[in-house]
Amino acid sequence: MVHKEFHRKNDWENLDVTSINRELSHSPWGAYESAEQAAGCDRAASHWTACLDGHWKFAYYPTPQSVENFWEPSFSVEQWAAIQVPGNWETQGFGEPIYTNYVYPWDHHKDSAENIRPHQQSRGQRGVPNPPQIPQDNPTGCYRRTFHVPEEWLDREIFIHFKGVETAFYLWINGQAVGYSQDSKLPSEFNVTPYLQAGENIIAVQVMRFAESIYLEDQDYWHLSGIFRSVYLHAKPHHRIADWKVDAVPDLHHGFGTVTADVKVNRFGGFADYSVKLEVLDSEGRTLGTDTASVQAVAEYRSYEQPTANTARLRVKVDSVETWTPETPVLYTAVFTLVAPDGSDVDFESCRIGFKTVEIKDGVILLNGQRLLVRGVNRHEHEAYGGRTVSVDHMIAEIKLMKQCNINSVRTSHYPDDPVWYDLCDEWGILLVCE
Repeated sequence: MVHKEFHRKNDWENLDVTSINRELSHSPWGAYESAEQAAGCDRAASHWTACLDGHWKFAYYPTPQSVENFWEPSFSVEQWAAIQVPGNWETQGFGEPIYTNYVYPWDHHKDSAENIRPHQQSRGQRGVPNPPQIPQDNPTGCYRRTFHVPEEWLDREIFIHFKGVETAFYLWINGQAVGYSQDSKLPSEFNVTPYLQAGENIIAVQVMRFAESIYLEDQDYWHLSGIFRSVYLHAKPHHRIADWKVDAVPDLHHGFGTVTADVKVNRFGGFADYSVKLEVLDSEGRTLGTDTASVQAVAEYRSYEQPTANTARLRVKVDSVETWTPETPVLYTAVFTLVAPDGSDVDFESCRIGFKTVEIKDGVILLNGQRLLVRGVNRHEHEAYGGRTVSVDHMIAEIKLMKQCNINSVRTSHYPDDPVWYDLCDEWGILLVCE
């Protein structure tokens, strides 16, 4: 069943719909309370961040059409099972995992009009996929839980962040339709401020195992379903840092490095006299350089060397930098502070950076001017018992084993991994090939 406020046509079979009310993608937020807290790069440390991981109520339905109005607050879920989020429902006793190579992960041999082209029906042929349609047999998991919102959060903009849901899902807050998303290996985020109240709130999520996107996502691996990565709430200021891009380039001849950052703010109101401060710290937390720049309200037409609209461009020269390599994974920290016209600090974000250059000369790959010998492996985001849900401890164990085997690079096998994996590879010294 689909809530009347969503599209009437099955969104999971509609090529014109990949999301409803979903926010634009951006760098991972920490919603930090101060620049000092941001320097730690612990995105779960802030008072303005809450994790919704844990036990949710869960019901398993054979098709989306068989789902009841479970999103309504009056609907009782007391008899529903408990399921762990993050986690795949197939690893927790609901449905079965499917392993397939080049064959799509459903039964092609059912007599289903949705699965057979008309001209093939007339010839008696069966079992050929018919994009964008998928079989009626589409297991659907329904999740519900309550969560608490502090009253002071309502003075901010509140976002819910799903790090990974496979494959497509609808979201309701307190019985109100919020949005829809399909893109199973990328985060999905929604602004839920209008739907929340101080105190207890109800979240409901309906996840469909298959969507037309699987025609692009299909590959040789285990097909699993559900909310398989963590879920977070972030309370950000109305005027806030929205996104950033950082380049950290070493001068290999003179030993210094240059950090260039484009920091984008949201479009809430005007940004006259707002500015962004960049602080670059070493591994011991010592300040190596700072820069402050005003927010560029309008981008210059076809000026590719200038920042885009609502963006501040900052540059910091750092003396005597150490370059990042798999053998010496030295990291620095970039801390961003949004400064209001009255001089007060409004919002704080951060990221780790490493100084390195990669280039190809005469057919040879050079890392920081030295020949790079790539010793790599393929990796799927998969664990024997957790399925697509991989713990941080397991990720670290994987990296340690790779380092023991003299492996210095990983190919992420067709899809983006949990951002935590990228952070750990930066920290431990693993090059990433993302495709």
